[in-house]
Amino acid sequence: MLARHTDYVNSVQFSSGPDPRILSASDDSTVRISDCGPCEPLEQVRTRAAELLSADGRRTYTQVSVGHCYRKFGPHSEPVECEAPHLDEVFAVLIHPAAEGDPFPSTSLDGWAQGECQGDVYRQYRGMAYDDDIDYDARWSAPGPDEWDMGQRTVVCVLTPMDYQDRSQSARQPS
Repeated sequence: MLARHTDYVNSVQFSSGPDPRILSASDDSTVRISDCGPCEPLEQVRTRAAELLSADGRRTYTQVSVGHCYRKFGPHSEPVECEAPHLDEVFAVLIHPAAEGDPFPSTSLDGWAQGECQGDVYRQYRGMAYDDDIDYDARWSAPGPDEWDMGQRTVVCVLTPMDYQDRSQSARQPS
């Protein structure tokens, strides 16, 4: 995680030596240089990543993206084609604006996620305001305290049909 960016990181370059650094570029239009104190040889990084993934039952990490559909969205879910029967659909992936090192916002994270997921991103995806939509509910998945402490600030906004019946098409409305 490169927590100082507020959008997707799309390019990184590592420098080795006695003072290792990471140069990163992001969709938030910034380039950052970060210390890389915990940098290790690539094989050790891969081994550690595999240990972290298998600790919660995963073998690989699937990037969650806007427009992905899921039979039921959860931490170990794999996306399906939206034309296949599915219950949930990702309509936004947001980064909480907290600074690196800020404590876990236990009382405000849920409220922030609700406001963001039921606001402009909902309108942009569905073509209507959340309060006017009788077909879908907005839900969200936010980091817990342990993930937060590791720099995770991603909130995933998910559409779920109000009748909890599978759909075989995307809920996205054309703009």
